[in-house]
Amino acid sequence: MEKTTGTNPISNCEEIEKLLSPYLDGELDSSKTALVFEHLHSCTSCKESLKVMENWKKALQTVFQEAPKGTFLSQRILHSIRKEKKTQQSKRKISYSLHAAMAICATLLIFGLLSFWVFPPIHSVSQNQKIIGRVSLPVGVSY
Repeated sequence: MEKTTGTNPISNCEEIEKLLSPYLDGELDSSKTALVFEHLHSCTSCKESLKVMENWKKALQTVFQEAPKGTFLSQRILHSIRKEKKTQQSKRKISYSLHAAMAICATLLIFGLLSFWVFPPIHSVSQNQKIIGRVSLPVGVSY
């Protein structure tokens, strides 16, 4: 951590880091807020600490917003886990159904193509066509 020096009693990183959480929550008075703000512009270590706190705060807010209000922390966490599990299960079901449908279509296509090879089309000849084929036309008569 960087150590800063100055006339202000709260000028080192250790003291600023103690104020980062209240600063993030807006609980500091204006003079301490200005001091932390000024320190953050010159100290990359404290700025990184603040970013980590902000990310954690956003993540926790997301978990707590999804859970019903008025429940205990453990119930909220379990609710979030169950919700995620249901989402994953529904994705698996959709994926399984899609793969099954594709396999059925491929199988039907293969059997359809093989049926032409194994069972070639049979041309049926009607009784009338057989009779006409036997009758010969007189010489000079054509269709």
